[in-house]
Amino acid sequence: MSPCIAFIDAAPAMRILVADVFAAAFQDGEVQAFVPPGDLPKHNFDWSSFDAIVIGDFANDLLGLPFVRGLALNLTRRPVIYLHSDGPDTPTSAALKLMAIVKLPRASFRDRDLISAIVFARRDRGLLVPAADNLNNLLASARAPASNEAAIDSAASPQIVLMDGSSGFRRIVANYLLSVWPAAKVEEIDPFSQTMRGAAITVGTHGDILVFGGIGTRNEAVSTLAGLQNRERCPPILLIVTRDLASFVDELKAAGAAGVLFKDSLSRNELCSAVAQAIGFGKSTHAEIGAAAGENFSFRLNGERFSLEVRGFRCVAAISANAMAQVFYAERLADGKRAVIKIFTAMPHHDPRSTELFCCRYRFFSGLAGRSVVRYLDAGVAGVWPYVALEHLAAGDLRSRMKAADTPLSCAHTLFKLAAALSTIHAGAFVHLDLKPENIFFRDNDELVLIDFNIATPFGGVGRGRAGCEVLGTPAYMSPEQGQGLPVDGRSDLYSAGVVFYEMLTGELPYSAKSDAEIIFRHIHDEVPLLPKEVRFFQPIIDGLMAKDAAERFASGADLAVALRPFLHDERSGSSDMPA
Repeated sequence: MSPCIAFIDAAPAMRILVADVFAAAFQDGEVQAFVPPGDLPKHNFDWSSFDAIVIGDFANDLLGLPFVRGLALNLTRRPVIYLHSDGPDTPTSAALKLMAIVKLPRASFRDRDLISAIVFARRDRGLLVPAADNLNNLLASARAPASNEAAIDSAASPQIVLMDGSSGFRRIVANYLLSVWPAAKVEEIDPFSQTMRGAAITVGTHGDILVFGGIGTRNEAVSTLAGLQNRERCPPILLIVTRDLASFVDELKAAGAAGVLFKDSLSRNELCSAVAQAIGFGKSTHAEIGAAAGENFSFRLNGERFSLEVRGFRCVAAISANAMAQVFYAERLADGKRAVIKIFTAMPHHDPRSTELFCCRYRFFSGLAGRSVVRYLDAGVAGVWPYVALEHLAAGDLRSRMKAADTPLSCAHTLFKLAAALSTIHAGAFVHLDLKPENIFFRDNDELVLIDFNIATPFGGVGRGRAGCEVLGTPAYMSPEQGQGLPVDGRSDLYSAGVVFYEMLTGELPYSAKSDAEIIFRHIHDEVPLLPKEVRFFQPIIDGLMAKDAAERFASGADLAVALRPFLHDERSGSSDMPA
């Protein structure tokens, strides 16, 4: 598909400049200009055909802010690139800075900066190679860095044939491969299906590499390798076998396997390193593929004891266990760096629905590369469950900070940072659905970070369990629509942010009751809580966040940030102490 961008700017000279830069880089591309105020798209405009929306200058806030508000709520919105002017922020510019994935100075951006931004914005639609020779090096800098530590060419587009009898396991492995090579072609094949039985070997001998799983015995592995090696044009073969074959790794490599990995202790980083090594897309910096690396993580589940290997990590201590996941503190063996391991025990890879949910969340949140969300260090499969390895946030969570004596000003600054973080995940049309102080953390530089996306859902989804009767989330912080199991969007998280803000200001939750059902009922039917007199100047913010009708709340995190600006002034210094 030819690249296509939408460009919104009132200045004719800027429209010509952007069109010329784009045409020089992408000879078959298209720029569709929208000139304020006459032909601005309506709030329900379909943006899905564009690769990015480049936004420049509006004449005034009366024109710009309603458009930006509608764009923030549009489910088909594509990534926004903002060409900002110098000078103090206006409500429109502040909202656009929060929404944009890339911000460039309007008066001084370089051609390559704009093209890099467009390449990055289009990353979920596959490889985008500029036509001009001097722009070919933009791909590596434009793409978000992979969390894989191996020196892998993430701009490459390998053709990978993936065979395994479990559709869920294939989905997880394909998901991990695509997180490093978004433009890769991954063909999933069930070699044991009725239609493929006997033909899988032939089908598997095309592409750049064959990743073959589901092999249970030594004889089966050797015979499979022999059959493949006899083909005229056989690609490198990466075997994913059971732990029972650990003693045969050297024999399998001698028989022709480019690498041998274990199905019940599979690391995404190690998987992608093995693929890169086999087809020449990078040189691994990891330990020898197939060598013992990792220590066991032990827990009890449904009365049964499990002890699982997580590649490259040593268990330090258990943190928590619930119906969704087992969570541990861990240490990375390569460098001693502390991490958090989360094993999703409610999502076995033989369950296609739960596997799809895991993959959907993983691709989006890991792809944010740590922007306002916890960083993903690795991921994989332990036993029959997917897991993720996350950065350890030693600065602690908001709950621990709320125990200290926060000033109203510092509470407003925290809410401003939260608005920015929510804008980041809402820009991808995802709702967190479990926003509370325990899921709001900080890095050492005081950057606010969201964690725990166990029940995050795309806009329009519902916060109910698989049985359809249980409401997922924490009742004390649920929006009315979440508590009723109705479709949600970003405004549900904004309601939860209002509950958090109320608690920061007062030290108490807005509603209390004897049971979760009563608390949910009060969120749905009680009046918006009134703040104590000493902080009642924040009541308009609470009203705009905790309105019972989502249509009466702030439309987006950007709108909340704009509304907070008057409250972020430090009277003692006489200057704005706005967080970055």
